[in-house]
Amino acid sequence: MHWRATRGGADRKGRVHVRPAVFLRRRFDPVSALATVVVEERERIARLWAKLLRAELREVEVRTRDLRAPLAELVSELGRLLTDRGEDAVRLWPEILRAHGVARYDVRFDADDLAREMKALHKVLIRVYVRRRETLEPEVADLLVDLVGEGSAAAQGAYARVLRTEEVRLRETGIMESLLRHVDVGILLAEEDGRLSYATPPVARLTGLPARLFVGAGSDALRAILLQLNARHLSGEPFRAADLPYARALKERREIHGVGMMIQRPTDGRELILELTALPVPEENSEKLFGAVQTLVDRTETTQKTRELGLAYEQL
Repeated sequence: MHWRATRGGADRKGRVHVRPAVFLRRRFDPVSALATVVVEERERIARLWAKLLRAELREVEVRTRDLRAPLAELVSELGRLLTDRGEDAVRLWPEILRAHGVARYDVRFDADDLAREMKALHKVLIRVYVRRRETLEPEVADLLVDLVGEGSAAAQGAYARVLRTEEVRLRETGIMESLLRHVDVGILLAEEDGRLSYATPPVARLTGLPARLFVGAGSDALRAILLQLNARHLSGEPFRAADLPYARALKERREIHGVGMMIQRPTDGRELILELTALPVPEENSEKLFGAVQTLVDRTETTQKTRELGLAYEQL
């Protein structure tokens, strides 16, 4: 902004009049304003985005699962596009999020989780922008709606295409998955090294945690999961990752039956008693183990009835 004085006309005596200075307003550039905030507040945006997303998805923060890293890369790419490509960023940003949607499918994100992720980004960008500039111009608000809306649509579209392709290619696997979804028994598959490679939907219903948290989980992640579930033995002692039946089955190379574990679901706070059983799976025509299968069954009502019968017997 700057002032400019203009020369007026002259009167009959030849005196020159100077008109008041005219206030000239420069055109506001929302792309430049947003680019400055995104570039300079990149770390803050990524940190707040990961924090908000973890709260909404009930993610477990462990060293082996860095939720912030892919989000920080997206924020850096957004800042680069806004700075280098200007208004074309609205057109180019969705191309970046298409690849992100495919990557989220690979880590077993749901379509709803992807939508929550984009919604969280919108909230964080508004919060950081207002904190930095103390206002949110209408032009910037419209730009954010376009960026997040177009990017979310692109990510969802890429996710849906991969999902349809996988469903066609693995139709038989999908049928088996559908059958396992309606079974009340949770099933976990563990590799020979102890890392989990598969979890059925009932695992999520029993524990109250997304099944994707278990897939790829090693000892560090399992310790964090057990801590979040407040997992305990029936005697009240804390349940360790090494106490899980599949870990014992892999180590002792034998079946492990009837291991009881008490948990408290984070979704509703309800306490459950689970019965865990594991079976080692040897490779065909070999003494080497392929892995182990562990089942989880809800025995809360059975245990309560047994206790009630025991109390009734003592009273008699």
